[in-house]
Amino acid sequence: MDNGTIQLLQKHEKLRADKGPKMFVLASNQRTSRNKQIHPRAFIQEFERLKNSMALSNEWIGIHPSWQEKTNALHNLTEWKNEMEVVEMLIGEKPKHSRFHYIHLHIPHSYQLLAQLGIESDWSMGYPEAIGFRAGTSVPFIWYDIVLDQTSKITVVPFCIMDVTCRNYKNLSPQESINLGQSIKSKVQLMGGTFCFIFHNESVSESHPWKGWKNVIESWAEPTKSNNPS
Repeated sequence: MDNGTIQLLQKHEKLRADKGPKMFVLASNQRTSRNKQIHPRAFIQEFERLKNSMALSNEWIGIHPSWQEKTNALHNLTEWKNEMEVVEMLIGEKPKHSRFHYIHLHIPHSYQLLAQLGIESDWSMGYPEAIGFRAGTSVPFIWYDIVLDQTSKITVVPFCIMDVTCRNYKNLSPQESINLGQSIKSKVQLMGGTFCFIFHNESVSESHPWKGWKNVIESWAEPTKSNNPS
């Protein structure tokens, strides 16, 4: 994890737990073309370095369930359970947040598996290739399992914009992405919603091809100024 990511987390860690930043950890037990897991030794070292900078907690550290095909639910559940146990070992608490790798989720299949794992909130409800709210709302909501005809215990937190979407899919410049984020943020605030976005650690590294994108993420992370006098 680069210093830019740690600095951003430190800057916003004092926000209320449900509003603060979340970090999702890929803990796959093997490296594949989809799950590009770093070496286990390096993985542990990164957490040790993080521990020296911030208190590790399941309030802000969650799992990043690895890419699994829909066809084998038992395999998926076993893999994700193992990944949860790795993160639990590192932070000393059972993870309760998740965000799927590559936003790769199948509804209702993926959420049913998260429910079995005891996950309390998921942050995958958004588009990888488009801007906007996939569920049509900017307000977190309880997921209803229409197949089982019952309310789950999972809160779905929609996101509306992502670094990779802007740069890779939309070919937007950093300044265009800042402007777009500010426009969406002001509209979401007007409606009383939640402006939630996703970024990756490389996008604040200031290294090619993400040179200039740290300013984008910092802009997105800044609270919107209220129009009401305090």
